[in-house]
Amino acid sequence: DYYNRVIASYGACRSNHAIAFLTPLVLVNFFVLLATCSLAYQTRNVKSGFSESLYVGLSLVSILQVFLTGIPVLVIAHDMPTAFYVLLSIMTFLLCMTILSLIFIPKVINRGRFAGMSEQEQMA
Repeated sequence: DYYNRVIASYGACRSNHAIAFLTPLVLVNFFVLLATCSLAYQTRNVKSGFSESLYVGLSLVSILQVFLTGIPVLVIAHDMPTAFYVLLSIMTFLLCMTILSLIFIPKVINRGRFAGMSEQEQMA
């Protein structure tokens, strides 16, 4: 600005105790992820038209993939607020859409396949 006025500013929230809040969240998510992996492995041989262990496993792999590629990039972009926000938004969108797609699209496909069958045919 010609008159040396402030045109834009940048603000951020910081905490000196972030580790105390993030550690329980990370631990809970890690143990839920382990429990999910264990249950998906135990039910891998269930014979059912609506068996979800494959899709749960694929969801877990996609979560791991997004975290392994996204978190290092987020660390690099930490000092650039616009890039950080865009990357975090893209990661959140990818995670949510991948998980929802892997869980619900096979159900919709199976529902369409079973729609024209009688109860006896569906149970066979």
